[in-house]
Amino acid sequence: MLNFRRHLADDRPVLNVPYFSDLRRFSPGSGASSTARRGSTFLFVGSLVHRKGVDTLARAFSLLVDRVPGVRLLIAGDGAGAQLLDRQLSERAARAVTRQGFVAWQSLPQLYGKGDYLVLPSRYDGWGMVVAEAMASGLPVIGSTAAGAVLDLVQEGITGWQVPPDDPGALEATMRLAVTTNRHRIQWMRGQCLKVARKYDAALGARLFARAVSVVLQSGGQEC
Repeated sequence: MLNFRRHLADDRPVLNVPYFSDLRRFSPGSGASSTARRGSTFLFVGSLVHRKGVDTLARAFSLLVDRVPGVRLLIAGDGAGAQLLDRQLSERAARAVTRQGFVAWQSLPQLYGKGDYLVLPSRYDGWGMVVAEAMASGLPVIGSTAAGAVLDLVQEGITGWQVPPDDPGALEATMRLAVTTNRHRIQWMRGQCLKVARKYDAALGARLFARAVSVVLQSGGQEC
């Protein structure tokens, strides 16, 4: 905000209107409680490209399966960098991976219902809409600090965990922390995810945007 004021002058309103999405269609599903079944499923949703850190995820998951029995990884997405994932997966890890391929927008609620945690290991993401969608589905998020949505929405130990980008060791340790955290704590975190996600629904976003436009017009912004 201060940087914008320095560039735009102090006499102009500077308003923060974050990204919003139609989150009403998401809700906690069958995947929102692994306490009733053995193991946990980590969900990755996105393009299989270097920027998304899929190789970091593969290396981290390969470490994890050697230390925690029953964990699974569900990959939803496609891309030219699929080999980045394949080359870094151990044989044991590869057997615990399910590939969903590209998932259409209308099928995303069902997809999130298959996971217990979202993992976003991006080397860079200006935002990352999957974070809000996962949280609206009741999934805590393990996300890279190189993603804007992780910085804004993921509170350590409350709605998930933040990890540095391009660090498979740190990612594996955090994934292991997630699956070994007390189940009552995880249930509480899921509730916190739902509360935070409500603030990023498109209906609220439309009202905030209209209010921002009104403030700008009242301040004489129509002459800018």
